[in-house]
Amino acid sequence: MVSAFDPALRPERVELAAPGIRMTETAEAVFDGAKAVVVATEWPESTQVDLASMRARVSRPVIFDGRGIIDPGLAVHAGFSYRGIGRAAREPAGTGLAAHGASAPAQVLPSAATSSSPD
Repeated sequence: MVSAFDPALRPERVELAAPGIRMTETAEAVFDGAKAVVVATEWPESTQVDLASMRARVSRPVIFDGRGIIDPGLAVHAGFSYRGIGRAAREPAGTGLAAHGASAPAQVLPSAATSSSPD
């Protein structure tokens, strides 16, 4: 099950178009039982979440920041493993994705705009 939050989308339209996606009413609600949290929009609600209190709500504390709006230091201080596009991976001291059940760390991939094509 995928849970999502987007204040601009009407939940009933998303659920009809993409069965299996549960729309939540708050940004905080997507943390409930999550194995990973993916930030894919730049809504202010995404940066206003108290990560320290959200840590207890996830089953695996991993944040993938696709927009570069989460402060990696705050995420790590709150106990999350942090992965971000174009940013170095960050881990809380003495932890890592392997400690949370992942077999290998995620890799940061360059954006399509920075890749070069062969001549």
